[in-house]
Amino acid sequence: MRRLRVIRRLILFSTAIIGMYSIIVVGRIVCQIRGRSWIGWRNKWVRIWARYTIWITGGRLTVIGNPPKPPFVLVSNHLTYIDIPAFFASVDSVFVSKMEVRSWPILGRIVTGVNTIFVDRTRRSDVVRVNELIAEQIDDQKGLIIFPEGTSTEGAEVLPFKPSLLAFPASQGVPVHYAAISYRTPPGEIPAHISVCWAVNGGPFLTHLMRFSSISSYEIEVRYGAEPVLASDRKVLAEELWTRICQEFVPSVKKESECQSTPL
Repeated sequence: MRRLRVIRRLILFSTAIIGMYSIIVVGRIVCQIRGRSWIGWRNKWVRIWARYTIWITGGRLTVIGNPPKPPFVLVSNHLTYIDIPAFFASVDSVFVSKMEVRSWPILGRIVTGVNTIFVDRTRRSDVVRVNELIAEQIDDQKGLIIFPEGTSTEGAEVLPFKPSLLAFPASQGVPVHYAAISYRTPPGEIPAHISVCWAVNGGPFLTHLMRFSSISSYEIEVRYGAEPVLASDRKVLAEELWTRICQEFVPSVKKESECQSTPL
């Protein structure tokens, strides 16, 4: 039963990626020919793709609070590649992501095609380029989502935030929204911190994707903060956002250690 589920979901997941990428490429060409904005087309079909992806993988999304409207900057904790459709399903946005995601099988193609900003975390100087792109991307049709932990985790805690990518909103006086995302699986199923969350040491992407595809169902909960945070110092901004997300965060796995204050 599990094997058939895995095969079916992998086929549907791959087909959805290919179909979404084709629609985006064709739409971009058509919009350019007609002199129309491509972003509206992109937002519509990315949201459809995101909701479909959650559905075919057995997910159910619950949104608590009010998602921000463009233009916005939003930060969140980061648990897995499913975070991407989870946010796409409720907000019109682009992401800042680590460069490695670009080479991921299947999913790397779609995140590249929807204007994701990739940052090379091995080069400190790349932050300057990325902050310039951040300033260019935010407009009245889309916002920007940043995962300031710099990596995904198993969902036991929120890691300290890296403040470098918050330089733009801090220097420009842009209020930053925040959200906390978490996952759970039903009793008797593979725990969410193993089957859904994908930490750095969680094994190769395809191995995790097979395990993720084998579960019967899972739940996603996204909690949007009530008020955005404003601070002119990026380190202070990172600290306050980290604190607020910790307050909203529901662990996907219990652990004795708790959130530790982010170093300034």
